Amino acid sequence: MNEIVISIIGILGIGFIITLLYKFLIPVAQGSKSGNNSGGGLSQGDIVEKANALYEMGQLSKAISLMEEYTKKNTNDLTIRELLGDYLMEKSLLSKAEKHYVHIIKLDTGNRVALEKLADCYYYEEKNDKAIDIYSKILKSSPDNQEARFKFADALAKVGQLDIAIKELRKILTKDHFNIDARKKLSTLFYNNGEFKRAVTELEEITKVEGRDTETLKKIGHIYLKIGDYTNAALTYRKIVDIDDSDVNAHLELANIYLKLQNYDKAAKIYNDLIEKGYEVTPEMRYELANIYFAAENYEKAISICRQLLLECPGYEKASFIIAHSYKNQKKYDEAINAYKKLIKETNSAEREEKYKCEVSDIICTWGTDFFKKKDYQAALDKYIEAVNYNPRNPDIYYNLGKANHAIKNYDVAISHFNKALELSNSDIKILLNIGQVYEEIGENNTAINFYYDAVKIQPSNYKARHSLGVALGAAGFNDQAKEELQKAIEIEPDNPDAYYNLGLVYELQGNYKEAKDQYKKALDLDSNHVEARNNLEIIVEEEAK
Repeated sequence: MNEIVISIIGILGIGFIITLLYKFLIPVAQGSKSGNNSGGGLSQGDIVEKANALYEMGQLSKAISLMEEYTKKNTNDLTIRELLGDYLMEKSLLSKAEKHYVHIIKLDTGNRVALEKLADCYYYEEKNDKAIDIYSKILKSSPDNQEARFKFADALAKVGQLDIAIKELRKILTKDHFNIDARKKLSTLFYNNGEFKRAVTELEEITKVEGRDTETLKKIGHIYLKIGDYTNAALTYRKIVDIDDSDVNAHLELANIYLKLQNYDKAAKIYNDLIEKGYEVTPEMRYELANIYFAAENYEKAISICRQLLLECPGYEKASFIIAHSYKNQKKYDEAINAYKKLIKETNSAEREEKYKCEVSDIICTWGTDFFKKKDYQAALDKYIEAVNYNPRNPDIYYNLGKANHAIKNYDVAISHFNKALELSNSDIKILLNIGQVYEEIGENNTAINFYYDAVKIQPSNYKARHSLGVALGAAGFNDQAKEELQKAIEIEPDNPDAYYNLGLVYELQGNYKEAKDQYKKALDLDSNHVEARNNLEIIVEEEAK
């Protein structure tokens, strides 16, 4: 007998059962009429039956039109209005649905179903204040309505009432510890509020329920990355790749985390494993592997990978750049310069061409400085002049040209280059100090003093500027000003013996031998091997002994 009933139900279809429910079990609402209605004279039951049939056939718009025509004359048929509201909501015509639910509640103030549906309309329309007001009323009478409480909490969060929203979600979890939606929403709220550890806690609870859930683990990993906890981020992504070894993006993310941890071996192993396992390896992945070896200062390996990449993808500019930069870091200047020159020819970007020219200039300049340190000044000059051709706006090159000419006592040319450097970088006090030194050497102390004053104006607390100015003032006979500058130099670097020595020298020139001796002794207390201070002190002592 039961099987027959089931068969009948199957034949009749769900739509017909709904029609029977509306026709015989749902009472006709106040003010509605069973006959002589619009819609071709159809009764309420007929309208329900026909609307459901249209719905079942996927003709939702026609079902809505049918009921809208009916409600024009049967304005107070609440049954049809509620069904119409439901269909309108499904069609995402929320403002229209809202009007029908409002009408129902006006006539039937105790209709909780319509009230909740109205709240849902407001919720989906982002009319959060109105939704909150209704949900709070619903929850007072139905505190176990977890669906309404969830939407209530979400609406509260949207208007910025995060603390109350969190409390409401906690209430849901008190009743239903495994409510995943509530936990997901909580984790999102904590994350948006900057409470990352609490967000992780909620996500970890979700993983306990959902088990091998890589999407949740990725959210946890993302948070660890955001707060800079790379160790836990690595552990999380390790779990992800253990669950799904085919997730290439997770492998790559893990490799990037190892890079941040400067664990280059593990990062390189991940890329090599992906290649060996036959996953689709893009040129970008090979480039990243080369980048890892570059970061690990394994330049030969980086160059080897990039050369192979260039065979497969000629013109892959980033690979050529790693080759050039690897040679530069190895101080293989010729190879580096040639690699950058090749980049200059091949690039189709004016901006990058300029960048590569600057790189060539820097390499040549560095090469020149290596010669300068070896006191091969002519070779240094040749390199600096060559560097200018690639970047004529770099003040450091002219500064180095000035130093090299200064070293070979080619003073006029040195001053010319220093002035060019100053023209390009007028706030660089090392240039001013070097110009001052040149003028001191050629006996033009007053000119030197002017440059030292300019340096002090730019950096009043620079020891070298104060000390150089003090020495120059003393040499020019401006003893009081010299003492003032040297005392300021001592205040800046009280552990530097040279300032005490030069201050002692000024006092000695003024005939104040007692103060001069004190300053020489201070210099020797800081550096017992300070020859000049010891010699001057001994001379004063010998003179006093005569």
